[in-house]
Amino acid sequence: MARSKVSTMIQTTNKTLERLDKWYHRGIKQKAGDSQRQEYMEATRPMRSLSEKNAPSLAIGDFQSNMLEKTFGVREGPRGCPILDISRNEMICIPIPLEPVLDNFERATRRSNQNETIMRSRLDIMLYLTLANEQRSAFYGHDLITPAVAQHMDEVSWAPEKHISQNVTYNNACRNLNGVMDYTLWWGIADDLETNLVVVEAKAKDAASLSRAQALVSMAMIHAARKRAGKRDCRVFGIGTDSYDFWFLAIDNNSVWTSHYIRWYTSADKREIISRIGKIIREAAALVPTSNRSSLETAASVRSKTGLIISDHEMEDVNEEE
Repeated sequence: MARSKVSTMIQTTNKTLERLDKWYHRGIKQKAGDSQRQEYMEATRPMRSLSEKNAPSLAIGDFQSNMLEKTFGVREGPRGCPILDISRNEMICIPIPLEPVLDNFERATRRSNQNETIMRSRLDIMLYLTLANEQRSAFYGHDLITPAVAQHMDEVSWAPEKHISQNVTYNNACRNLNGVMDYTLWWGIADDLETNLVVVEAKAKDAASLSRAQALVSMAMIHAARKRAGKRDCRVFGIGTDSYDFWFLAIDNNSVWTSHYIRWYTSADKREIISRIGKIIREAAALVPTSNRSSLETAASVRSKTGLIISDHEMEDVNEEE
């Protein structure tokens, strides 16, 4: 009986909060100042806490791609958007150890099942050696790396297996959207979502298109949260791959996403893949603040403003009883 009353109270709270939000967005939001917006959020915080704590889970893999625009304001653009352009001058050489190490690894695993573990090992080699190559180039000097970028290159790092979670409105209901990003490239503070690249590996060979879709959802979550928090650069890049097929993705500051496909096959293709990863790494280093945070940016983190959480550990079941 008690559980039934709690369930009814949650449903009533959700409906009330939905009506209040519609009223606020239609009649007040555009005219309200920062203090009025903050006051509204504070006034509705108890209802939001109850609603969000009990939000049913929605795995990123189950998120329907046609809901991206409605949920995050992210829409698909035409192929060939400038954000994924790479010029001849931006092409770099494949790091000297990379191909021999991959060749030896492939020889040693040729009789093994080409499963997720094998693909992750290949990606470890590609991603970490490319970052090391950029950091080495920054130290010794390279035409593509300006002194301003070079001094921050060592602050860029890969983080494996980050869990991402946020409550969103999906099909007119509050859901806890969550999943795992196999690799993220970080240039700053985790609570401010200072990452510009999400990599999702496929669970099986020839399934890169599925990892592409999952990477795009995580990217949209990060992009929308940074944009909502008023950050100036909200671009996010992504890779969905089985370590052979590579889908490069990008969301620009206008919330338009695009993609580009390459296969790890010819020498030219391999060089392009490494060059694209290297370019994103250099862009991450360029985003590292050169001084204290701008006074235009408030002290509150993106996480506290938007509720998007990226952590090393999976969030506890939101429906678990205390």
